Amino acid sequence: MRQAAVGTPVGTITAAAVNQTIVYSIIDGNRGDVFALNETTGVISTAKALDYEANSSYVLKVEADSMEVVSTNRRVPSKTNTAKVVIDIRDENDHPPVFSRSLYIGGVAEDAKTFTSILQIQAQDKDTGNYSAMMYRLIIAPPTGKDTKSSKDGFIIGPYSGVVKTAIMYRNMRRSYFKFEVVATDDYGQGHSSKAEIVVSVVNQLDMQVVVSNVPPTYVEKNKDKLLSILERYVQEQIPGAKVVVETIGPHRTVDGKEQDDYTKSDLMIYAIDPLTNRAVSRQELHK
Repeated sequence: MRQAAVGTPVGTITAAAVNQTIVYSIIDGNRGDVFALNETTGVISTAKALDYEANSSYVLKVEADSMEVVSTNRRVPSKTNTAKVVIDIRDENDHPPVFSRSLYIGGVAEDAKTFTSILQIQAQDKDTGNYSAMMYRLIIAPPTGKDTKSSKDGFIIGPYSGVVKTAIMYRNMRRSYFKFEVVATDDYGQGHSSKAEIVVSVVNQLDMQVVVSNVPPTYVEKNKDKLLSILERYVQEQIPGAKVVVETIGPHRTVDGKEQDDYTKSDLMIYAIDPLTNRAVSRQELHK
């Protein structure tokens, strides 16, 4: 009844008394005066528009006041009684999904295996229950530029997880990119829909830079998002809006006569994508 029009009846209270007139009133719980009570009939109706997100339930305290009318038409002292009325507001699907960002930028290595995870899409809305449960799908249009490759059958998305994965191999496609849309529909695909854009750039080892961290790989993995945010802010000082991607995390590789793995430090293989060109930033620019 969230979208109920003002004046919609929601229930009726009744009190019985012999040879008495009953007058009903709400004495507590009517936050915001959203309900009205007919003092004669006991019908409770909406007085304002309801908002499930603001209040999903109301507990009203109502009073029945009886007055006995005697033969002389004079009234004797009234008698009162109270009752509790619980009104639950049912949610309606009246909010569209909202993506965490309008543009998602990701990268895929030329030698990436099929079904490699690239990025995760996330959309939410203010409704509850199934009305906030998302289903995702991709819309892949024909390429529009010479460097834009056809995304048809190139990517898949988990309909409920929002994880975008590779569906083909990308050999010899470095410096190319894919551009397509993602649609999120609430109520498990039966409700409102919204769109966002996805750009995936193809990279290889020539686009990647090793960043050495003085903490073990296990620590880096646990704090990957925080570390990635720091790296991204640093790169964005030079390239606004750049997206930094961590390709691999492993022990630091030392080369002192022979290669050894130092598990007290970490090597992060990273690259960055320029949102203006949709291509990987060169090593020289990234190294700065």
